[in-house]
Amino acid sequence: MNPSIDIHQVFADYFKNDIIEPIAYECSKKLSEGNICIDLEEYNSSKEKTILVKDLLKSKWISDKEDETKAFIFKNNKVYMHRYFSYESEIIKSIKQLIKTENIKARFQKLSKEKEFIQSIFPKKDSSPNWQLVATILAYIHNFSIIAGGPGTGKTTSITKFLSLVYRINPKTKIALAAPTGKAAARIKESILTAKSDITALDEQTKSLFNTINSSTIHRLLGYQRGSHYFRHNAQNPLDFDIVIIDEASMIGVSLMAKLISSIPSGKQIIFLGDKDQLTSVEAGSVFGDICKTQKEINCFSSPQIELLHHFSDLFSEKHIAKETNILSDHIIELQKSYRFDDNKGIGQISQLVLKGKLNKTNILNFKQDEQVKFFSDYLDADFESFFELYHKYILEKDTLKALKLFSDTRLLTPIHQGEYSVDYFNQKIETYLQKKKYLFPKNKFYHNQPIIITQNNYHLQLFNGDIGLIRKDTNGVLKAYFESEDGTLKILSPQYIDQYKTVFAMTIHKSQGSEFSQVALVLPQKNKGSLLSKELLYTGLTRAKKDLWIFSHFSTLEKMSSTAVQKASGITERLI
Repeated sequence: MNPSIDIHQVFADYFKNDIIEPIAYECSKKLSEGNICIDLEEYNSSKEKTILVKDLLKSKWISDKEDETKAFIFKNNKVYMHRYFSYESEIIKSIKQLIKTENIKARFQKLSKEKEFIQSIFPKKDSSPNWQLVATILAYIHNFSIIAGGPGTGKTTSITKFLSLVYRINPKTKIALAAPTGKAAARIKESILTAKSDITALDEQTKSLFNTINSSTIHRLLGYQRGSHYFRHNAQNPLDFDIVIIDEASMIGVSLMAKLISSIPSGKQIIFLGDKDQLTSVEAGSVFGDICKTQKEINCFSSPQIELLHHFSDLFSEKHIAKETNILSDHIIELQKSYRFDDNKGIGQISQLVLKGKLNKTNILNFKQDEQVKFFSDYLDADFESFFELYHKYILEKDTLKALKLFSDTRLLTPIHQGEYSVDYFNQKIETYLQKKKYLFPKNKFYHNQPIIITQNNYHLQLFNGDIGLIRKDTNGVLKAYFESEDGTLKILSPQYIDQYKTVFAMTIHKSQGSEFSQVALVLPQKNKGSLLSKELLYTGLTRAKKDLWIFSHFSTLEKMSSTAVQKASGITERLI
């Protein structure tokens, strides 16, 4: 498309000489920035000419009646394009319907019979409530649940113990596990299979049921139909699972969320896992965060739910009873204690400083002697090359499956695709460095030990956007593409069938969501990229690292990002409460 063409004006021109024309332009522009709607009061405050509601509703293109099919819908002083209002309405309607059909009493009776087992997998450790236990109990009795929390807070542990309880009560329960990307879906299943080994109270027969869980992308779960915006599964043809568990839920946009949640039949269950402080979807909407915002108090519940929880733990008191309740009270639990990071040092400390908007030059310099976090403000080639050197480990490993895992230990992340300090820039830079050191010999389109990332779903090859593989010579010297399958074995393909891919020493921070790496280099551009840089972007990049974090940035950039939060306009929070 010609970059000189203003596509928002092209859209607005359809409504030429109507009062809705400037609103149409703003809706289109805001939608491209991830907003579901525009706030009329906010719009008027930024314009010289105020548009009154009574004048706006005179247009034939807009209605304040939800059931009218007009190009735009006006609701709660917000203007939506009709399609996005429909998505938002579908989400709200589906959540309310799931909650309405809950049979809490019957499920509680089943839980009561397992009290001894529940207490064995959640032993009392101190005098504070075990929020993982709360997450498990409330997820079991409700049809709609959110388990929120940062890295290492135990979301996977909670859901694994939840599943052990579910299978113990009914081994025939049909469970689906999904995530926005193939990588995230594979990682959550792998994490669950690892975590189940730590549940000593679980018998081997029940543990074996974990292997039967279906894991996939959300698109595959719903039944993607090529060339269509619709899926095979929907409200009329719902998913045939008793429980659907969705990981990395903060990545889901309003369109996909509407289609997903409407496919859950009444009486069945859906559980969302995610970090509300992470980057939101690259598509329109920040649904996960908007739903979490319905609760003014973290981990405070209605009196009946506190009474229910008392049956399994005596650590709840008046302070855990919510002062205000709404339809989603008791359905959202936030895990706050990180078992991976210490909030007083390293990655844990810097993440908390970012979330609180308190990262500045003074406390950055305090990290000088930190074992986990290193800062580089000068962008020296020698410092970059010290990190590039870490990539050689996977090249020297002869076992390809082990090499894939070693490659997944190290990643350079940046917010931008092109230009200086971008993904393209560093992929070339790292490749050139490894060639200079005689680790790699890139000659053709594909070469030995080349890491690649799939950039477009290929349903024929069962390769999906975000899947990472290695190009290597087989025992006959023929180049093959190797990917790790969901069952932990190697998937081997001929590279000639792969056309949508990129070399992947470096990734954008957005693309890294749903992944974790032992060593991360986070490189921020030297020049201000405006709205591209935000608290959510910085937090997401920092928390991809599990052990070592190298940050290449000017202090001023980090300070600005820490104090700049992304706000995506929607009506979900308001309409739910």
